[in-house]
Amino acid sequence: MARKRGQREPTHSQQRQVTRPPHSTPTSEREEIWDQEDTFDEEFDEEEEGDDDEDRPSAKRRSSRKRRKDAGIPRMKPRDIKAFRWMGEQGAARRDDLQELLGRMPEGETNEPGRLSASRVRHIIEERWEPAGMVYYKNLLGKQWAWPSRRGLSAADLPWNPHRPADINLEHIHQINRVRLYLEDLYWGKKLKGEWESERWYVRRKKEWAALKKADLRLLDLSPISSPKCA
Repeated sequence: MARKRGQREPTHSQQRQVTRPPHSTPTSEREEIWDQEDTFDEEFDEEEEGDDDEDRPSAKRRSSRKRRKDAGIPRMKPRDIKAFRWMGEQGAARRDDLQELLGRMPEGETNEPGRLSASRVRHIIEERWEPAGMVYYKNLLGKQWAWPSRRGLSAADLPWNPHRPADINLEHIHQINRVRLYLEDLYWGKKLKGEWESERWYVRRKKEWAALKKADLRLLDLSPISSPKCA
């Protein structure tokens, strides 16, 4: 290449010099630097994870944890258990009866004092009680009725088996429910002492008393008769 007069021939070191933008680093060097930083980050992460391993359960322990059998099933509250017992003693309850029964334990504001709305009761039954298998909820003769299942009766500590009310008894059950609701409200409002004994309890205890009486008669028949002593 032609040189201008007075221009010096570049030296060997100057020929190797390459102009780069300031603070630039060759690609290979940049890759080495980034690799080192990644390695450092990985080591640092491993150290941090190693420090927390003592407080964190092992993978074996995490895998050994079993999911609860009732996962996803609504948990029953004391109000629910009381309602199951009330229905179990009565045999069944219409939805309008439950509006008044649950209205005594509203767990929140109500539009009408001492009474839940029909939509709220339907939500309790369909979104809580039925998914948990606690009640049966059916339309009987044009009205919505609920009665506890075996699980609901067991939760309420009642001795009976689940029983669908007969159509012929629905009006009778509803009227008895209205009487009980009225008397309980009257007694509780005046703070009087008293306890309702349902027809189911009465029949059961009547059978128990009859069985005890029969057992006593058998014991009397089997008891030895003492003979009079001879003088």
